[in-house]
Order: sequence, then C-alpha cells, then structure tokens
Amino acid sequence: MSQVRRFGPLLLTAAAGFGLARWSEPPRLEEEILRRLERQEARLEALARRLESAPAPPARAAPRSHPELDLAAVREDLRQLLREELHTALASTAPQTPGEKRPPAVPEDPAVYAKARQWLDDSIAARRWGDRQRSELIVLRRQLTDAQFAELLQKLVVAINNQQLRIETDGPPF
Repeated sequence: MSQVRRFGPLLLTAAAGFGLARWSEPPRLEEEILRRLERQEARLEALARRLESAPAPPARAAPRSHPELDLAAVREDLRQLLREELHTALASTAPQTPGEKRPPAVPEDPAVYAKARQWLDDSIAARRWGDRQRSELIVLRRQLTDAQFAELLQKLVVAINNQQLRIETDGPPF
C-alpha cells in the first residue's frame, strides 16, 4: 500500500494531464497550411499568365536535305581545290631563281652510320636513356641521312616501347 501512496498521485497527475491535452483543441495548423497553399496557387497563376503573355521562342529551322546534290562532283571540286592549294604551297617554297638551290643533303658516310648504330646499341644495353643520350642523338642527327636517322629512331622507339630503356629525361626522349 505504501507504493500506491507514493506513486498514486504521480499517476493521477499524468493521467489528468493526458486527458486535458486530448480534450483541449490543438492549434489550427490546418488554417496556416491552407493560407500557404492559396499563396502558392496565386503564384502559379501569375507565372502561368506571364508565360502566356511572353513571346514564343523562334522556331528552329529543320536541316535542309539536298537530294539533287551530286557527291561525286563535290569530291572532284574538293580534289581540284586541294591540287591548286598544294601547287601554290610548293611554288612558294621552291627556289626563286634557277641558280639558287636548297642546301645539299648530308652525304652518306657508312663509318658515321656504323658508329651511330653501335652507340645506340650500347645505350640500349645500358638500359638507361637520359639527357646526355638525347643530346648525343641530336648531334648525330646532323651527321646522318634522313633514312639512316629514321632507322635509328625506329630502333630507339621499339626499345622504349618494349621497356628495354628507362627514360630519365626532363622532356621528350629524342
């Protein structure tokens, strides 16, 4: 019985508070929500009126097709234009006078080429390609013909692609 006396008033107070809360009417949130909805509806109607009164965007023109277009003729015109441009470009780089000639090509020297090949083979065997090797290759370039240099360069590129060389340059390897 002593427990009832202790907790009885507490339970009665909690029950009375709960009953009063259920009996009394909650605040009218519904009215606030209805006012907000009416304002939103008014905004939507105003936007709809503005949209209706705005000028229509310009219509996009559909791409035109040309069924009568002769592709073969267009290609031939393009070829002729390219020929004329190429002829003009070659004429502007050609020597102006018959006596004026381009600098002579590097004479083919088998000893220099053999030395360059040996140097490249040694560089590949060392498995390292740095700034010094790049500088030496640039010097060798001036001593070799275009075909000889292209062959060395091809061998170098293959070695790089096969990861036979570790590239240690601060820029391009050649």
